[in-house]
Amino acid sequence: MRDLYAATASSFYAELVRIAGGTIIGTPTPNGFRRLGKEDLLAADPDVRKYLSEAEIAENFDLGYHLKEVDTIFARVFGAT
Repeated sequence: MRDLYAATASSFYAELVRIAGGTIIGTPTPNGFRRLGKEDLLAADPDVRKYLSEAEIAENFDLGYHLKEVDTIFARVFGAT
């Protein structure tokens, strides 16, 4: 799987190589590998799918759930506007 990520010019591994002063060898392709997110990787993993359905995995990546109290937190920290 790491090879799929390293194949894209904007990947995490490519950034590490650039930060370390290395050179990316090869030419970037406009339509390289599809960038997979964590949700896609988990949904494709048979070990995970034994325990969670695709809907349950998607539910855990719902930003609305994780950000539902942001307004309350900001009001408490910065005061009501």
